[in-house]
Amino acid sequence: MLFKIIIFLSCSLSLLSCKRTTNVPCTISNANLLTYPKIDSFEYDYSTSIPIDINNDNINDFECIAGQAGNRISKLIVPIDSANQITANPLLLGDSIHSQLAFVHKFDFNGLGTGGNAYLLNHYFGVRVKVKQCMHYGWIKFSSKTPGGMASNTPVYYSNLSLQIHQTAFDKGRQPILVIQ
Repeated sequence: MLFKIIIFLSCSLSLLSCKRTTNVPCTISNANLLTYPKIDSFEYDYSTSIPIDINNDNINDFECIAGQAGNRISKLIVPIDSANQITANPLLLGDSIHSQLAFVHKFDFNGLGTGGNAYLLNHYFGVRVKVKQCMHYGWIKFSSKTPGGMASNTPVYYSNLSLQIHQTAFDKGRQPILVIQ
């Protein structure tokens, strides 16, 4: 009988000493849009890259990089964390960022076709960024330029492309829809 009591007490103490872990839920709170001015300029070539920190926490969320594809250069914006995503197409002031948009794991400027199509002034990429296990919407405001400007018919992959990041924004409140303002 004493043996059964010792085993029972031993098991009970083991259960009490286990730490119970709970997942903190990702809650939606009032909109809390934080914007950060940027003055980052970047010319895509084989040896350069530039990091983008969406929420100014000193953790880079995306990176502008160039990759070689044969005799062409891929001009990419890619997430550093695999959970982060970027919109498949550039957006404009007043557009909404929400779950129904097409988000991808990389944006390739070559997909825009010609240098004229890649000549974009004051456009935006919507982003989803993972912070402390929760997803937040935000944006990257940018301008991209190619030689020949809007009249260029040269494919982007053969053109020089410069990129300027003007601003990043981050919704700390995790609203389901974020309007670019």
